[in-house]
Amino acid sequence: MFKHTPKFLTLFFLTATLLLSSNISAQNLNLNLDLGGDAHEMVLDSNRQTLYISVPALHEVVLVSTVDYTIIDRLVLPSSTRGMDMSDDGDRLFVALNDSGSVANIDLNNMSFVTIDVSEELGDARAWDVEYVTGERVFVSANAGSSGFAYIVEIQLDIVNVAQRVAGGRIIRAAPTFDADEDYLYVGEGFSPNSIYKLDLNLAGIPIVLEDVHGSISGADQLMLSPLGGRIHTTNGQVIDTATINQSADVQPGLTDYLENDTEFYVAEFNQAGDDETVTVVAQYDTTTFLTALSWDLQCPHSYNQRPTDFIALSANAGFLLLSQNMLCGLVAEGAALDADNDGIIDSSDNCPIDSNPDQENIDNDEFGDVCDPYPNDADNLTACLFDVDDQSQTILDLQAENLLLKEELANLQDSDGDGVPDGEDLCPGTRPKRNVDENGCSQQQNK
Repeated sequence: MFKHTPKFLTLFFLTATLLLSSNISAQNLNLNLDLGGDAHEMVLDSNRQTLYISVPALHEVVLVSTVDYTIIDRLVLPSSTRGMDMSDDGDRLFVALNDSGSVANIDLNNMSFVTIDVSEELGDARAWDVEYVTGERVFVSANAGSSGFAYIVEIQLDIVNVAQRVAGGRIIRAAPTFDADEDYLYVGEGFSPNSIYKLDLNLAGIPIVLEDVHGSISGADQLMLSPLGGRIHTTNGQVIDTATINQSADVQPGLTDYLENDTEFYVAEFNQAGDDETVTVVAQYDTTTFLTALSWDLQCPHSYNQRPTDFIALSANAGFLLLSQNMLCGLVAEGAALDADNDGIIDSSDNCPIDSNPDQENIDNDEFGDVCDPYPNDADNLTACLFDVDDQSQTILDLQAENLLLKEELANLQDSDGDGVPDGEDLCPGTRPKRNVDENGCSQQQNK
């Protein structure tokens, strides 16, 4: 911060910074918004700068502005809202309506909606999750619990909402959740032990082509598919190879999200018993080593027994959003960038947020890194600055005195009357030009 600041301004900037602390704009970065009820899932609409959040107890989809993170609207639906997904064109939002066995098809341009009843095909009214896939198809699951019976249903939107059971008519009933790419639909089932099913979207009837049924899978209550489709993550920290449905790596349990980059991902880690319940840790993992590269503390409280339900890593290193009970919380950057100097250290954790210092070197172990510390060898920057200002004040006085002496010396060296005798030695400074003068500058009688 002080690297290019003139020293006479150092005191002003240093004092202001010490008052704000090194956590730049921390007050603005931490987000906590009360939604009015426990939230289930969220969908980000970047085009409209809006976040859609399902709040089941209120039968609502809550609309939150991603400009200032305030609630801008509430859409009340006929029954309890659960899973959601957006169409490829970004104009429609599909919401599973629990208790009615139906799906709401919401037109986001005017916020009107129609409902599609698929309770008969589901075999249960407790619609749970939805997934839109290319080709105007929506898949729906139902949470019939451990004693009921339910199926996976495909709705074909382009032929008047025709609905049919898929996956070979298999019963998949315990809070089934989805993720998909262009070729495959993945279904996670929570019936203990958990299961994962891989369905081929290009084959008639959308059959199951690979599965792990009540075997080694755990945490299938939410799935996250990698951008290139090679990995799928569970909330128990399992990284599953989609080609084999076998575990290929293991990370901390939590909710996973990717950006466009397939080489790294983010996990909002679940607190374990005894952890600090006021904070949620978000860790960045490398997909080569599956080791933590960076981590951040979000002021998002949750306990071992009340875990977050959804997580979004915002694009362009702009922050993280988390649903924790009735709160939308997270870390959101001003100006949509959490790393202003692009050194890989998020601003709220960076000891020099506008000067690149990826190694975070800090010789005197104060709050400022060496590259932006005006006194890198003195931890007490304020006192050092005050001494520096005192020294500079004395230096200014000394320079002023020297300047005065210099002016006097220059004045004495001048020869105002041009008689060859400097003014400082001239006893007759006003002699007429061309008049002969003596060594004192006074005129002499000339010989004719």
